[in-house]
Amino acid sequence: MAGIPRPPPRPRRSGGGRDDGDDDTYDDESLGTFEFEMNSAVLADLKRAWINERLAPEILHYEYQFSTVTAHISQKQAELEAQPRTDGQTTEGLFRDFRLMEIERFFFIIRAYHRARLRKLEVNGAHILGDPALVARLSTPELEFATQYLHLTQQHYLRSFVQSLPENFRSLDREGPGQDGFDMVVRPNLSAHVLCRINENIGVFEVNHDRVDLRAGEVVMVPYHAVRTLIYEKRAELL
Repeated sequence: MAGIPRPPPRPRRSGGGRDDGDDDTYDDESLGTFEFEMNSAVLADLKRAWINERLAPEILHYEYQFSTVTAHISQKQAELEAQPRTDGQTTEGLFRDFRLMEIERFFFIIRAYHRARLRKLEVNGAHILGDPALVARLSTPELEFATQYLHLTQQHYLRSFVQSLPENFRSLDREGPGQDGFDMVVRPNLSAHVLCRINENIGVFEVNHDRVDLRAGEVVMVPYHAVRTLIYEKRAELL
């Protein structure tokens, strides 16, 4: 359609000019000179991180590009909403509406990503806070939320019913079975099977004592623990 502006080109990514999807950091030039919210490469990166987080049994490392994107598109949204509405009667008004729709797509993914992480913090909070390696995966607000949530829920359970239970059931943060064989901490099932796509040629890879040849583009169903390192390194992604 004549008069409709074309989407801008893909932004340059930091990290020595690589554009293979391994570097999820966006430089100041990309944020400042391109219509960031319209870029499909950025949207694909965020969508991949969201789906990986939603489907992985464990909590993954926090993707800090979500904070960068949120701050940038929030500013863009405010600027667009401050412009006078034309109800799509002009080219400029139509383009404004399209850009606001694109921003809403970003916000949907950002909200869904954080909901997936909060759900894991609520379910596996005691397990996560008890492992320094898992704590290091959290953002500062997530750590504060997890700590306060765990404290409040434990206090609620203690006042409500835990004090009436036998002595060996009163410890809500006991991880690992004691003499009675009970484990009071909920942990993710790392042996759960997941469907994943291989992003690059891996070569011979060991899965449950079997050696398989993983090549780019293949889709496999395997126990999560067998491919978790590939997920961390973005050499594979969950489906």
